[in-house]
Parts: sequence; structure tokens; C-alpha cells
Amino acid sequence: AIEIQKTPDTQTIVSGGTATFTIVVTNTGDAELSNVTVADADAPDCDRDLGTLAAGAATDYDCSLANVTADFTNTATVTADAPAGPPLQDADSATVDVSQRVFVSLDTPGSVDGVAFGPEDILVRDIDAPVPQWSMYFDGSDVGLSQANVDALHRLSDDSLLLSFDWLELSVPGLGIVKESEIIRFVPTSLGDDTAGTFERVFDIAPFMLNGSLDALYVTPDGQTAVSSPRGFSFIASGFTFVGGEDLVLVDNLASPNLFPLFDGSDVGLVRPLEDISGLWVDLTNVDLFLTTQSAFNVPGAGGDGRDIFVCTPASLGQNNTTCTFSLFFDGSDSGLPFASSIDALFIDRN
Repeated sequence: AIEIQKTPDTQTIVSGGTATFTIVVTNTGDAELSNVTVADADAPDCDRDLGTLAAGAATDYDCSLANVTADFTNTATVTADAPAGPPLQDADSATVDVSQRVFVSLDTPGSVDGVAFGPEDILVRDIDAPVPQWSMYFDGSDVGLSQANVDALHRLSDDSLLLSFDWLELSVPGLGIVKESEIIRFVPTSLGDDTAGTFERVFDIAPFMLNGSLDALYVTPDGQTAVSSPRGFSFIASGFTFVGGEDLVLVDNLASPNLFPLFDGSDVGLVRPLEDISGLWVDLTNVDLFLTTQSAFNVPGAGGDGRDIFVCTPASLGQNNTTCTFSLFFDGSDSGLPFASSIDALFIDRN
């Protein structure tokens, strides 16, 4: 007989992380086995041709699967030929859970979980960890942004960051003056307490804004960009003349942009200016909108303050056509965020 064990039985990793396994194959019989082969359809690195295995012998090896973004259970199957009789087979499964990480930039300096932060920084929290804690993800002062206030962010699949700043004209290393209407990209060589990397320009949305900064930013894999601005947008060519700070606009193509109303906050009870949208992330599976506001908010089914994240599950979207079922996703006060702070920019990693 033959036996396979795949461990750990369950592991939790962050979205985009690497799942690592140990495979142990044992010949539990009294005769040598040949053509011993392990196949794992979900984790091809675990496939092995082990050759022969003596009676009572065992062999083990490690394997992995990179860039895991969703929960899955996979099965490794071993087959072998005995001296007589049909082929032998055994299988074992392992489960990988992908945790959710919340990335935020806050509008005021403070401290949480022993981490001192400023409005130029981005914090991260694994909300599914046994003991969730905040840590520094992007230290703006390390890369010359000590005077900045990050008020819009989006994390790309290569770990680079799209950023916008609440600062009329900010001097950014390598770029010179960056306006508050611009989106720039940070390409890291390291992140965390020793942040390093370079900046590059991406897009300036000033021609479509009624002055002011970007307050929310999300980019789809095909390049469509959702944004909000506290002073709104004016773009008559796309069929609307004004969208306010409680709304979201969709930019279909940064190279040759057209703007369309995406989310009408006034339709669902958001009131300017305290309930202006300050952060956005989108779950593209259901087009759920994860939102934060400048200050306290109160919508049907959810209420909170600027430290909280709530979700609009839309029945319909568009100007004068937005309807949502709301729920609370993240309670910032429970996570220790200071009372005086509000979430100024938001991104979520989740399966």
C-alpha cells in the first residue's frame, strides 16, 4: 500500500501571498514500489516523479503556489505500481484561506498599536489574523513626502501604489511639483518601516474638476477608474454638468477619457460636506462599493464615523438612479484608530 500526507491541513495567507506545503509519501507495504508519482492539479509545483520507493520507506519534499488570491482546497494524489496487481493510489487534501487586509491613510497624525503615523503614511491590518494589529505599509517620510497628505490610493497587482495628495502643489522627489488633481504611481523597492522607491506621473484630472483634490480612487483591471472629489466634477460632453463630493465618477480611459456618473450619493441619503466620500474600494464580483466618508455617516442599515468602512451593495447605479443595500464592513474604533482621525484613503485585499 502507499500513503500520502499533505500538510498543513489548513493555512491562512494574505491575498497575493504564497501557500507552502510539505508532501510525505510512504510505502506502507512489504514490497518495493515503482513509478511513484505525485500529481496536484491546483499546485503544479507539488507534482513529482519519485521513481522507486522501498518497502517501509518514506520520502518528503516542500512545494508552493504563489500569488494566491482566493480560498481553495486542493488535493495531491500519489500513484505507484506494485510488483503484482493493479496500480496503488492515495490522496490527501489541504485548505488555503486568504485573509483580508485593510490599507488606510488617515487625515491626522497619531499612534495605533505602537505605530506612529502621519497623513503621508499608509497603514495595513490583517483583519482575519488571530490578533489583528496595524503596521506601517508605506512610510511617506522615507521617500520625501513628510509634508504630504495621502487622500486617495490604489494598490496595483505588482505592489506599486497609485496616489493622490490633498496639497495644492507638493514637491515630489523625481517629479517636481505635483498638483492635488494628479494621480502618481509609486514603484517600491521596499515597503514598511524602510520604504524606498521611485515616483512617476500617471494622470491629471484637473480639466474635468471644479478645482480641488481627489478624495477616492479605484482602478479596474481593464483600466477604468472610479474617483471622487470634494468639489465635484463638470463635464458637459459626457452628458452631465455637475457631480458632488458625495458622488463617484467613472473615467473609462485615462489615455482618452470620458466621464460618467457612477454613484449618486444624494440618492441614498449622503449629505455634503460631512458625508462626502473620502475612500473607495470595489469588490468586482458583485460591484459592491466599500466606502468611507469625511465624518459621521448615517444611511439605511449602517451608521458610523470617519474611521469606519461601509458597503453599498447596489441594485442600480448612475446619476439620479443609485439604490443600495448598506452594511457596515469595518469598525475603526474597535481596531483602535484614534477618535480624532478619519480614513482619508482606502484599499482592501480580500478573496
